[in-house]
Amino acid sequence: MTRAVIIDDEALMRRTIEKMALEHCPNVKLVAQAGSVSSGVAAIKRHHPDLVLLDIRMDDGTGFDLLEQFPSPGFKVIFITAFD
Repeated sequence: MTRAVIIDDEALMRRTIEKMALEHCPNVKLVAQAGSVSSGVAAIKRHHPDLVLLDIRMDDGTGFDLLEQFPSPGFKVIFITAFD
């Protein structure tokens, strides 16, 4: 089972991704969600996911800012964004 965290500042997008994952990815267990860079860092440190579904642009920074907090991440990243 792949443990995943969703990090996106839009609640609707988090719910949409959660619904899609539950419907189409039976081997993925969503262990946490976060709505900002700071809460995302905390969720990753607390839950130690295998996969992070990560928004690129959030109110308090970027997904790249978040990744700088993990120089040797033990997780894979899928970037999600509504921007070009």
